[in-house]
Amino acid sequence: MNILLAEDEKQLSRALVTAMQATGYHVDPAYNGQEAVDLAGQRAYDVIILDIMMPKLNGIEALKQLRQTGNKTYVIMLTAMAEIDDKVAGLEAGADDYLTKPFSIKGTPSPLTIPGTAQRGLSRRRLKLRRHHLG
Repeated sequence: MNILLAEDEKQLSRALVTAMQATGYHVDPAYNGQEAVDLAGQRAYDVIILDIMMPKLNGIEALKQLRQTGNKTYVIMLTAMAEIDDKVAGLEAGADDYLTKPFSIKGTPSPLTIPGTAQRGLSRRRLKLRRHHLG
């Protein structure tokens, strides 16, 4: 699975990349929203993880740009904000799911809840596509 992780907190980004790579995922880090949009335009990803609060382009704006280009990659918004309005804004902009910081890297069934969330979401999306093609 190829994952694009856009997280401006470098220490957290390194920890997430290391944890996901340890289970066989290929992860490209981006440290701001514009870099994430640029990387997504250069390579196909199975999952894009966007932190909401980032410099240059926040996660919501980066997601809007991705969706405007026709990018349909499964997107998880990663945010420290627990406000319902922020979650709704992300979902309305085209996000498929969200995770609220803080979360635990250690002691989870997979090194992160992110890959598990992405796998479940991708499975749901594939099932919907099969139903659409069959119906």
